[in-house]
Amino acid sequence: MNNNYPANLYDYFRANPQDFELRTNMLKKAIWGIITIASIVLIIYPSLIQDGWLVRGLAILIALIGLFNTFVMSSNFYSKKTGGKITGISTAKFANPPRGTEPYGPGDMRIINMYEDEDWDNLTNEKTTHDRPMQLQIEADKEGKVIYLLLCRYFSNADFRGIAPVKIISGADYDKYIARLINLAKN
Repeated sequence: MNNNYPANLYDYFRANPQDFELRTNMLKKAIWGIITIASIVLIIYPSLIQDGWLVRGLAILIALIGLFNTFVMSSNFYSKKTGGKITGISTAKFANPPRGTEPYGPGDMRIINMYEDEDWDNLTNEKTTHDRPMQLQIEADKEGKVIYLLLCRYFSNADFRGIAPVKIISGADYDKYIARLINLAKN
């Protein structure tokens, strides 16, 4: 099988700079930066507020959250064509194939064939559950009415990657399938 598929949808967005751009929300970054700095001050000087040990513990937690949000969560991908923000819908974990099955076995191929044939009606009717190797990543540009899909699989505990090309649903099909894909991911 072809191993040149992206590991996740963010890799796909990064690999196509002609279609997508990563924008940083400077206001969000500044707010989280200020919260992080205030937390670091409280870590260094916990006596500024009573119960210094409790303040220091909470400040450490808030500083870690603040650092994460400042450097990771303050950027989003946007479509250059529509200007719409790409948001994560969810990940659907198909009930079949079960864990421990051979990659590209009959259970895998059934799902892969539906995906590659763009048989969204049958694919969205598949049963889902938690903790399964075959997963469908779903992202959407709600403004441009575009859905981005990537079928991925765990090959081992540390090896998770795409097993088929990214598929795009847009136009009238967006309205037809968005609710079904959201529901598929919730089950």
